Amino acid sequence: MNLFNRKKGFFSSREADVFILEFNSGNLRLAYIKGFRGKKEVVFLENKDIQTLSEEDSKEIVNSFLEKVKAESFYTICSIPPHLAISKNIEVPSLDPKEIDDIMNLQ
Repeated sequence: MNLFNRKKGFFSSREADVFILEFNSGNLRLAYIKGFRGKKEVVFLENKDIQTLSEEDSKEIVNSFLEKVKAESFYTICSIPPHLAISKNIEVPSLDPKEIDDIMNLQ
């Protein structure tokens, strides 16, 4: 699916800015895509080595990038390799919010 397709994609609005983070093999890739009148343009792109950095230093890299692009409103996409993430699928047989909370707490 083309994320930037005007008719079908998630970012189909005419002026949707997108912030992209990609974690991969000790690197952090940051991109900022500006949308205006149906056109998309990559306005900032950075690749940082974060292998030896602390979590706080990594946060600072992201914060300084966002300050640099001076973005006010944007969509965010975060790409994490499967070996860095844990996911779990559960069945929730109820629509009652309290029961759902109880089921989630058991997990």
